[in-house]
Amino acid sequence: MALRDELIEQKRKEKENREKALKRSAKPQQKPAETEKQEAGAEEREAAARFDELKSDVAKGNPPEEWIKLYDKYIAKIKAELSGTSEEFSFTDEVTQEYYEQKEKIHSGRESERTLLNGYIAKRLKEEGFKNVVFELRRRTEYYSTPEDFENQRRLQEEYDESASQKYYAAVEKYNSNYLDMEAPNQADKAYRPRQAPLSKSGVKYHYEIVVSGSLYEFNESKKRRGSSMSGLVLLPILLGAIGFFGGFYFYVKGGLFGKDLGALAPFIILAMGAALGLAVVGIEKCIRVMYVCVADDRNPKGKKIKTTVIFTLLSILLLAAFVAIAGAIVYAVILTL
Repeated sequence: MALRDELIEQKRKEKENREKALKRSAKPQQKPAETEKQEAGAEEREAAARFDELKSDVAKGNPPEEWIKLYDKYIAKIKAELSGTSEEFSFTDEVTQEYYEQKEKIHSGRESERTLLNGYIAKRLKEEGFKNVVFELRRRTEYYSTPEDFENQRRLQEEYDESASQKYYAAVEKYNSNYLDMEAPNQADKAYRPRQAPLSKSGVKYHYEIVVSGSLYEFNESKKRRGSSMSGLVLLPILLGAIGFFGGFYFYVKGGLFGKDLGALAPFIILAMGAALGLAVVGIEKCIRVMYVCVADDRNPKGKKIKTTVIFTLLSILLLAAFVAIAGAIVYAVILTL
């Protein structure tokens, strides 16, 4: 064999050896990745199996002993809270991250031991007769401003200040060269005030806690406040009165129903009628609110609910009749004045 052929053969064998060595070195790297994937799959299957077993036990009425102790703990707190004049209870207790993650470890899809626990205790509290029940082991996210956020705000504010200052001095220079045709710029004017730089919240903090709340009655204080709160219709009499006042000048100009003597009083008469229309609407809405609050409140006896409903229904009918009469009078006056 010629020397050239020997060298070519030698290079071929060296290349084969390098490729074999590369394959041998690649196998140990691929094996851990495959093993890790297999182990992760096995862990998921094990977690799902344990979750299904736990869910079955809870459905059969055999929850973990820890859940029962937790329920007894909050029942004792609720009894203490409601032993006085209070009709509602609300607790927020911090727990550790480890405790929260432990309850999430046994899971299947979106369900976990945590969701089972939440549902189990909430159900038992409802079975005790409590209303508006909330029981939740949760992770609450809080966003806060970091030192970097404050620094970014400071730099941005400096840019805004500089931009506003340049705008003001440009206006001053323009005024100095043409003061006869423009007013002197005032730095306090809105046009020259710098914008407020926003403050970001890039920091994230997690709070792990158990939230428990409920009440003796379905119609709790929160619902009562919403039902009894002042309506936006309270401004309607003022609005309709103002419209009536300016609309009353139509009769002053035309004469018509009011004649010459009362024509000057027409704006004030229509103002009063417009305000009365608004008051009638506000009164009807208020009657409906009073009836709702009384009927929805499960503290009230049945007799009180019936009495309140009858009284305020009659009052609503009277107010509606007054509204129709006043509106009809205004329409009649307009027709006669045409």
